[in-house]
Amino acid sequence: MEESHHSTAEELQATLQELSDQQQVVQELTAENERLAEEKGLLQTSLQQQRERVELLAQKNEALLARLQEQAKSEEAEARAARAAELEQRYGELVESSRFEREKLVDIQQQLSGSLRALEKEHQEAQALVRTLREEKELLRGRLEKEQEAGGEAGRALEEQRASGEALRAENGRLRAQVEAERQKVQELKAMQSASDSTELQGLLKAAHADKERLELGCGELRQELAQAVAETERVQGLLAKAEADCQRLQERSEQQEQDRSSSVQSLEERIQEKETQVKDLKDTIFELEDQVEQHTAVRLHTNQTIVDLENKVRKLEEQKFELERQLKALSKQMKDETAEWLRFQADLQTAVVVANDIKVEAQQELRALRRRLQEEQEHSAKLAGELEQLQGSRSSTGSG
Repeated sequence: MEESHHSTAEELQATLQELSDQQQVVQELTAENERLAEEKGLLQTSLQQQRERVELLAQKNEALLARLQEQAKSEEAEARAARAAELEQRYGELVESSRFEREKLVDIQQQLSGSLRALEKEHQEAQALVRTLREEKELLRGRLEKEQEAGGEAGRALEEQRASGEALRAENGRLRAQVEAERQKVQELKAMQSASDSTELQGLLKAAHADKERLELGCGELRQELAQAVAETERVQGLLAKAEADCQRLQERSEQQEQDRSSSVQSLEERIQEKETQVKDLKDTIFELEDQVEQHTAVRLHTNQTIVDLENKVRKLEEQKFELERQLKALSKQMKDETAEWLRFQADLQTAVVVANDIKVEAQQELRALRRRLQEEQEHSAKLAGELEQLQGSRSSTGSG
C-alpha cells in the first residue's frame, strides 16, 4: 500500500514536473507567439511602408521618366532647332561674307589688273618715246656734225678762194704794172719811131704790140678768172652764211629738242618712278589682299571645322542621350524586377505570415489543449493530493493506534 502511494506520489511528482515543463513550454510558446505577433505587426507595418514606398517610387519613377522623356525631347528639339538655326545663320553669314569678299576681291583684282596693264602700256609707250627721242637726237647730232663738216669744208673752200683771189689780184696788179710798163715802152717806141723809121724799131714795135696784145689777152683772162673767183667767192660766202645759219638753227633746234627731250625724259622718268611706286603699292595691296584671302580661307576652314566639331558634339550628345535612355530603360527594368521581387517577397512574407498564423493557431490550439490537460492534471493532482492527504491522515491515525 505504501509502495502504491509512493509510486503514486512519484507519478504525481513526475506529472507535476511534466506539467511544470509543459507550462514552461506553454509560456515559451506564448512568448514566442507574442514575439511572432509583434514581428508580424512589424513586418506588416514594414510591408505596408515598403509597399507605399514602392508605389511612391514607382509613381516618382514614372513621373521622372515621363518628365525626363519630355525634357529630353523638348531639349533635343530646342537644341536641334537652335543649333540648326544658329549653324544655318552662321553658314549663311559666312557664305554671304565670303561671296561679298570674293566679289570685292575680284573687282579689286580686275581694277588692279587694269591699272597694271595701263601702267605697263604707259611704261612701254614711254620707253618707245624715249627710244624715238634718242634716235631723233642721234639723227640731229649726225646732221649737225655733217653740217659742221660741210661748214668747215665751205670755210676751207672760202679761204682757198680768198687766197686764190688775193693771188689773182696780185697777178692782176703785176700784169697791170707790166702793161703800164709796156705802154710806156710803146710810147717810147712811138716817140722813137717818129724820130726815126728804123726797121729795128718797127720790129721792136711789132714785138711790143704782140706783147701788148698777149698781155691784154692774159689780163682779160685774168680779169675773167678774177670775176669768176669773186663770183665763186660770193657764192661760197653765201653758202657758208647759209650753212652757218642752218647750223645755228639746227644747233638751236637741237638744243631746244635736247631740252625738250631732257624735260620729257625727266617727266617720263618721274612718271615711271611714280608708276613703279604705284605698281609697288598695288603689289603690296595685292599681297595684303592675298593675305586677307588666306585669312578668310583660314577663318572659313576654322568655321567649317567648328561646324564639324559641333556636329560631332551633337552626335555625341545624341549617343549620350541614347545611352541615358538605355540606362533609364535598364533602370526601369531593374525597378520593375525589384518591384516584382518585392512583390514576390511580399507574397512570400504573406505566405510566411499565413504559415505563422497557422503555426500560431496550432500553437494556440495546442496551448488550449495543454491548458485543458494542465487543468485536468491539476484537478487530478488536487484529487491525488486530497487522496494523499487522506492516506497520510489514515496512516498517522493507524500509527497512533
